[in-house]
Amino acid sequence: MSTTIDLRMYSRQLLQATQQLDTLIEQVAATDLTTDEINAVATHSRALVDALSAARSGLQSAGKDGLEAGLDPANVRRAMAASIAELPLEPALYALEAVTPLVEKAKAQQSSHGVLSVPLCLAYRHCIEALRPLAAAVDPQDLVGAR
Repeated sequence: MSTTIDLRMYSRQLLQATQQLDTLIEQVAATDLTTDEINAVATHSRALVDALSAARSGLQSAGKDGLEAGLDPANVRRAMAASIAELPLEPALYALEAVTPLVEKAKAQQSSHGVLSVPLCLAYRHCIEALRPLAAAVDPQDLVGAR
């Protein structure tokens, strides 16, 4: 990972996922959801699993590449941030993968869909945790040069 633009790209991906999770959490908090709306939450959570898996893979690769090219301290700092940022994404993925079975279980038992908020909130929290090291690694001087 040779530039701040990479960190910004991963940050943007994680921010988008966090915003989408926020929207899903709001939807699930609604008292009356139709079966189609609940199914849409499951579909959207599966899409988020794919997006976060791709972001995690990119962060893993960026962290490894940056540490191998460790001559520049700024590159090492960015690589370490990428390596640290990908760690919370694994539990976020596990949480999101639990949404679809919970949807099916809620439909089969005709129970409340409020239980879906638990894995969605956990995934949201883990995405926020992943953003912190990326934000801390951005040097204001790098941002001036990137424009």
